[in-house]
Amino acid sequence: MAFEFSLERVLRYRAHMEKKAQFELAYELGQYRRKKEHLKNVIKEKEDVSYTQKKLIKKGTTSYIYSLYQDYIEVLREEILKVTDNIGQIEDRIIEKQHVLKDQSIRRQTIDKLREKMLKDYIYQYNKNEQMQMDELFI
Repeated sequence: MAFEFSLERVLRYRAHMEKKAQFELAYELGQYRRKKEHLKNVIKEKEDVSYTQKKLIKKGTTSYIYSLYQDYIEVLREEILKVTDNIGQIEDRIIEKQHVLKDQSIRRQTIDKLREKMLKDYIYQYNKNEQMQMDELFI
């Protein structure tokens, strides 16, 4: 007689939910890394444009060129604020996904521990029955 765990389907479902939570967390972490990289690039672009603008001012430039650079710098500032806000939202989602993953892991581990306990009891009972049969043979 083979061991059958009556909650095997529940265990597989919980393992599936844990995997799903891991994938969702990984997705959010990827989004976070991409947004941080984008923010770094925008900040670098703003610094480069500001440097170029300052060089043009020293050389003497028209107010039209100056205002074009100023407008572009303002667009970059707004982009930095938008991306920073977006990163904050992603950080909140990451925290939420971490909690979900922890909860799903605990749920799966609970059923897994129950399975291990039942298997251990089954093996003990199986060995006990086998020993009783051996004893009856030798009596």
